Amino acid sequence: MTDTALRLAKCFGPAGLRESKLTWAEELSEAEVRRNPMGYKILVVDDEEPVRDLLKDFLEEEGHTVVMASSGNEALLSAEKESPQLIVLDVRMPGLDGIKTCAALRANEKTRGIPIILATAFREVLEDALAAGVDDFVTKPFHLAELLHRVQSLLRVRHLEDGLERAAAYVYELRKDLPKR
Repeated sequence: MTDTALRLAKCFGPAGLRESKLTWAEELSEAEVRRNPMGYKILVVDDEEPVRDLLKDFLEEEGHTVVMASSGNEALLSAEKESPQLIVLDVRMPGLDGIKTCAALRANEKTRGIPIILATAFREVLEDALAAGVDDFVTKPFHLAELLHRVQSLLRVRHLEDGLERAAAYVYELRKDLPKR
């Protein structure tokens, strides 16, 4: 059993192990692993330390910088201070839960555009989560290859949106220099 499989089992119990003869890394084809050489900053929010540590190690292995928070309130402060490019957010946490945290992030001008992946074992909250503004979700116990795919997908969308915003700002500046009719 791989180190990652052992850690998944420790975090989620035997249900954390999926039936597979391959490790998560072997399951990803070369084409699926598109690392940004500079990496992205990702905020991981979960009240369970083993889950936070697992995600931190996994995402750092993929070249990302990881900031961690253990509660919804801490996530709100970290998101505003750190300006991550993506947030992986647990639903069930003491205090401010993941859905209310997501809604608060969407209400804040500085954090509203950050993509959010909701990690939950409770499928009944998905409708409320989507209404709060979550971009994607992964069910716990999650499969790391699936999580990586979702992270990469949302980071690509974020990268394209950022490029579009820069292009629009550039066009706006160019238009200011045009002679008035």
